Amino acid sequence: MTEKTRHTLSMLVLAGGFALLAVEVRYHHDLELAKHPIAWTPIVYSGLAALACLTALSHKHQMRTAMAIFLGLGVIVGGLGLREHTEGEPAKALAVLEPLGYKTGRAPEVGPPPLAPLSMAGLGLLGAILVWPKDRRRRESS
Repeated sequence: MTEKTRHTLSMLVLAGGFALLAVEVRYHHDLELAKHPIAWTPIVYSGLAALACLTALSHKHQMRTAMAIFLGLGVIVGGLGLREHTEGEPAKALAVLEPLGYKTGRAPEVGPPPLAPLSMAGLGLLGAILVWPKDRRRRESS
């Protein structure tokens, strides 16, 4: 398999991951969308990120750079989601470690999964790394 084919497949899989994430978040945020408009943020970002992955298949240096920066914004979207899911207290996320045998001193609460938004951050970071254009000098010498 050539590097180009591997890259294309990686971007298609990542685009599919973002598309599925958009559908999943839309489903799970169903009751929150009317009360908290910020709940639309991960849905819109995931849909646009899926399109960015496809756009990033372009060989144009500037386009790939722009898409890499946009995909990297997933880290910010994930961080905002973490803040929303933990009501501004990210330490609440540690409560998920309690069932694993770690003593955090906090009782797990019922509510949105505190670490779920970090999946957005991970996908965004992965996308940014995959899309970031190669150094032009290295491309010209090979």
